Amino acid sequence: RVCITRYKHGTCFLFLKYKWFMNARERNVPVSGTLLKEKAVFFAKELQIENFKGSDGWLDRWKTRHSVTFKTVAGEAKSCTYEMTALWDETTLPTIISNYKLEDIFNADEFGLLNYQALPNKTLHLKSEKCVGGKHSKTRLTGMAAANAVGEKLPMFVIGKSARPRCFAGVRNLPCRYRSQKKSWMDSALFEEWVTELDRKFVREGRKIALIVDNCPAHPHIEGLDTNQLVFLPPNMTSKTQPMDQGVIRSLKAHYRTLTVQLFIRAVDNGQPLPK
Repeated sequence: RVCITRYKHGTCFLFLKYKWFMNARERNVPVSGTLLKEKAVFFAKELQIENFKGSDGWLDRWKTRHSVTFKTVAGEAKSCTYEMTALWDETTLPTIISNYKLEDIFNADEFGLLNYQALPNKTLHLKSEKCVGGKHSKTRLTGMAAANAVGEKLPMFVIGKSARPRCFAGVRNLPCRYRSQKKSWMDSALFEEWVTELDRKFVREGRKIALIVDNCPAHPHIEGLDTNQLVFLPPNMTSKTQPMDQGVIRSLKAHYRTLTVQLFIRAVDNGQPLPK
């Protein structure tokens, strides 16, 4: 009887922990290891299970048993419901697609590169040495990525703090459009300048396009455009309605960091200063 009682308690204990975890995730509550261990200790006391300790080893075995991984919370998709996006999905987007060819429907979105030199803040080191370093860089860039529905990419628009960065010395042509702003952010003046230049470009090409952007304050309505129709996404829904947020910008950042790491490796191998 004692064995059967312990088995039932153990089974109930496992069920309660997993059930509580699933209920928390369904409510979009972030569950850390510390939180889960504390709740497990509570269930153990309620079921009178003796000598239970919510150790790191127990947590690792529990995660392996239930195929649970620990990830950083990212994005805002959980705050966007179907009811919020229904009008866009069922009315606005079909209207755009019916009025424009796919190659004439563009989407643009900004992204930030904090510490764009991509230096890691963690390192492998010997246990016998102290792990110390210098002051971490807080410089940042803002980029504007834009492409159409069939993959045609527009030149990158990059915004930095300095009007004439030292790294531009001796450079005649940039593969992107560069402008400076006090905080390295997009503002309404830079956005209007960029859209107006795009408008002239598509006039020369004889194309009429729809440019889909989010409705942040830095994206004002612009009068007098000849070929560009600005389409503003509904508020608080860009996590699901913004095409660039569906992995495009993430892939762009990953590619950028891969190239940067390769530059660092070449600099270390050749005894050169790290690239700035």
